[in-house]
Amino acid sequence: MTPDLWLEKKFSGEFFTGRFEHLAKIVERFELSSYQAKTITIAGTNGKGQTSRMLAKLLANHNYTYALWTSPHLKVVNERFVFNDKNIDDKNLLEVFKKVDSLELDLSYFEFLFISFLFLIKSIPTDFVILEVGLGGRLDATNVIDTDIAAVTSISRDHQAILGNSYLKILLEKLAISREARPLLTAFELKFLQENTSDYIRKNKIIWKDMFVAKELVKSDHFGKRNLVLAENIFELITKSKVTKRVTTDFQIMRDQLNYKGNQLMLFPSHNSDGLRKLVQFLSQAKYTKVNHVFMSFSKRDFKDLVAMCNTMLDIYDRNEIKLCIFNHSKAESSEVIHKLSDYTGIEVCADIKKFIEFQKDKDFIFTGSNYFLGHLIQRFS
Repeated sequence: MTPDLWLEKKFSGEFFTGRFEHLAKIVERFELSSYQAKTITIAGTNGKGQTSRMLAKLLANHNYTYALWTSPHLKVVNERFVFNDKNIDDKNLLEVFKKVDSLELDLSYFEFLFISFLFLIKSIPTDFVILEVGLGGRLDATNVIDTDIAAVTSISRDHQAILGNSYLKILLEKLAISREARPLLTAFELKFLQENTSDYIRKNKIIWKDMFVAKELVKSDHFGKRNLVLAENIFELITKSKVTKRVTTDFQIMRDQLNYKGNQLMLFPSHNSDGLRKLVQFLSQAKYTKVNHVFMSFSKRDFKDLVAMCNTMLDIYDRNEIKLCIFNHSKAESSEVIHKLSDYTGIEVCADIKKFIEFQKDKDFIFTGSNYFLGHLIQRFS
């Protein structure tokens, strides 16, 4: 049995609980925060996943060992448990799942996986532990661990029902991953965010480095470079050494690439409006504008956001080059909303992606939107 099949029998799906105190008691009870590695926690509306993976690669390049916690996964749940450039194997993951299950704890899907990760890092010693925040920061499962260095990549409106509907509320949720007398790094371009971060760190006695104020970044830098500069600065702080073996700025922007009957399927996550704007900026600079079609689909979100995301993609692709898609997942946008979006934007709905691509030969296709959509595609085309 695979870890994914085992999880299907135990959990109905992934959802946010915000039960921080509940989780903290479990971590304290089993001494799960007592590992020796230095911890880096990375939050942000967009860019936290790429920054986390860039930092992991930098550590590996310089012969440090690390454990990386990230979410969501695309193919298999093992992707969330990375040790020194490799996903944890099925045998070890199933063993820890069964161990945590035997404790009969009241845990959600996400909490169960994170507690499993904490058990693993106690049994697999590393130099560093990198935690990518799942949602927000203050009430996220990762915030149960006192971090040595915190970083926030970006702030934009997303998950507003949980995090709040203003930049300030979202900012405060994410800044809560930082700790007194320990470094916090941010890459906020907006002066409003910089000023409010300055107030926060002064009240909470946090050591702050702003990448823009420090002139490590300028406004013209694209998001790939911003994430790389942030990762390099984290690396130098946590290791107390200089970066000598760099990674590229487009490192892992594409999450996967599939070959299907001679056609190339390139998967780029962009789950919200700000993320899609940054992706379009990258696609333009990287000359990905000469693809045959772009397929988009989304998790549930405000209709205005969906329209904005479609309009952003229309900035670089013709309407007939874009297709809207429907996929089967508990978090997926409904068929009714996707068809309404099609009527509003004039972008056609592709009823059967696989059938559409089967009639093509030696073509390049881009898929973007929800991570759950990309995971659905991998299952269909693998």
